[in-house]
Order: sequence, then C-alpha cells, then structure tokens
Amino acid sequence: MLAGLIVLGMFAIWYSLVYVRGWEGAALGMLGFNVIFGAIAGYLIDKAIRRYRKR
Repeated sequence: MLAGLIVLGMFAIWYSLVYVRGWEGAALGMLGFNVIFGAIAGYLIDKAIRRYRKR
C-alpha cells in the first residue's frame, strides 16, 4: 500500500511537470508531494503505535 501511494504521488508530480503548466501544475505537484509525505508519515505513526502496543 505504501509503495502504491508513493508511486501515485510520483506520477502526479511527473504529470504536473510534463503535461500541466501554470498554477494547475503547481497544485498537482504539491498534491503529489502531500500524498508521498502523508503516506510515509502514516507508515511511521503506524509503526510507532504497533511498537507501543507490544509493550
């Protein structure tokens, strides 16, 4: 799931750079970054919660 979200975010960034220009491209690129970093943050939070529950 994490890899899929990262690939989706990278695709959004690539698409915004190649095909979409202007403010729409900038917004799409920022959305891609938010998807990538949100997925990573969610993974790290889940890992911390699982570690806490094991104790």
